[in-house]
Formats: sequence, structure tokens, C-alpha cells
Amino acid sequence: MNMTPVVSTNVRSVGYDRLTATMRVEFKNGGVYDYYGVSPELVESMLLPNPWRRLGRLVREHRCNRVG
Repeated sequence: MNMTPVVSTNVRSVGYDRLTATMRVEFKNGGVYDYYGVSPELVESMLLPNPWRRLGRLVREHRCNRVG
């Protein structure tokens, strides 16, 4: 999955697999999580500056797994 760097205090990068609707979020603290059933529109919004402050609550509504 290709990761795109994000301007944020806590998110390092965001990636998306359109086939599985899985968004990967890499946090600056080292955590990496896959979120399932995420719409392309939410992913696009996550690429804007400081996404977690604005969208963290919406993202956490999706089922997720820690990667690695």
C-alpha cells in the first residue's frame, strides 16, 4: 500500500486500498492501524492538514487492527 505523508501533529502518513476499502494510518508515535470499510471521501479528507483532530472520531467508528 502506498503511503502519503500528512501535515499533522500526530499522523505521519495515510494509505488506501480501494479494492478492500482499507485505510492505513501511520501515527508519529509508531503505531500503524488498518481501518476497514472506509469511504474514498473520508480518505481524501484524511490527507488534508491535521486530519485526526477533525476526523479521528469518524475514523474510530470503523473496525480496525493494529499492524505489526
